[in-house]
Amino acid sequence: MDFTDKVVIVTGAGRGIGFAYAKSFALAGAQVVIAEYDEQTAAQASEKIKALGKKAIAIKCDVSSETDVNQTVSAVIKEFGKVDVLVNNAQRVPDIRPAEETTPEDMKMAWSTGAFGTYLFTHACLPHMKAKKFGRIINVASMSGVVGDPGNSAYGSNKEAIRGYTRQIANEYGEYNITCNVICPDAMTELAKDFFAANPDTFKDAKLQIPLRRFGDPEKDIAPVVMFLASPGGNYITGQTIGVDGGMTEAR
Repeated sequence: MDFTDKVVIVTGAGRGIGFAYAKSFALAGAQVVIAEYDEQTAAQASEKIKALGKKAIAIKCDVSSETDVNQTVSAVIKEFGKVDVLVNNAQRVPDIRPAEETTPEDMKMAWSTGAFGTYLFTHACLPHMKAKKFGRIINVASMSGVVGDPGNSAYGSNKEAIRGYTRQIANEYGEYNITCNVICPDAMTELAKDFFAANPDTFKDAKLQIPLRRFGDPEKDIAPVVMFLASPGGNYITGQTIGVDGGMTEAR
């Protein structure tokens, strides 16, 4: 897949699966914009990509802040004149707890950085994509919302809102050659590694729930699907939810 001359914004791309998306697009020739809350992490991610001889810039951005998001998109338009691809990946994750113990702070954390952040970035990019009659938006949801995973009422409900918003954008903006899809990935991220290190028994049980019997690799298994949806191969796909989870959701 060739993304030469394409401008790609990836939110929450300072590390983990977001960095895998950013790195993969950059390796395919794109100018990547790393929109990341942690300024130092964003800068380090950008330098890692540049060290590969590829293009990336880092912008400190809180996706829950309308001001930050608008300033980020404005800076990208001023620098490059367009936004071709938007990957709404950023998300803070509350602790796992029963619904009755879920606090307002848990809900605010999940929804402000997830569903609301997805809305803010999409809202800011749409006019520019519409003007160019081209745009590829890939949102990130989760099987936790699809199956109603216990202990994830804040996170899961927020991710389901993202799926609903994805369908709205797909329907309203398809005539402008703008597609909007959502993936539900399952990958061995840094967060997952930390969790399983603290809960080794859970790791074995979790892996057995995946038909392919392994967790996805962010760069090898998940990023290629995101790139496909942004590539010419994905031109006729919109409004869809794609589980990139080794079959786990269907197995549930």
